Amino acid sequence: MWCRFAAGVVLAGQLLTAAIAAGQYTVTPDTGAPGPGGTKFNVSLVNQVDASIQFTLRPKAGTWATYTLDPNEKSVYSCYGCGGIFEVSIRTGGTTVTYDVNTGKLYAIRLNRTRNIYDLYEVQ
Repeated sequence: MWCRFAAGVVLAGQLLTAAIAAGQYTVTPDTGAPGPGGTKFNVSLVNQVDASIQFTLRPKAGTWATYTLDPNEKSVYSCYGCGGIFEVSIRTGGTTVTYDVNTGKLYAIRLNRTRNIYDLYEVQ
């Protein structure tokens, strides 16, 4: 249920870092500084629709953070010591879809014409 990568997308500077705080992962922007330790995991999202898309993302069982991708924009999200599983949630009208997404993969947000919602598709 996942599909293709749009050529010529822009890499946004919005990277995430997850740090352990009181036993809970928290998400903060990554400014390029070395991480707090542990293995670094990445997941990439690209917006393949003609509108800006707002979504929430977190390391699995961590704190949700809200982000926006403009049309054809791509962003890479990272966490340290989080196990490499993220959750992404996209809301269209009254319908919300939430998926686990795995490290090292590229995912696209596209229109699901069958369900008439924005949905997530694996690109690679």
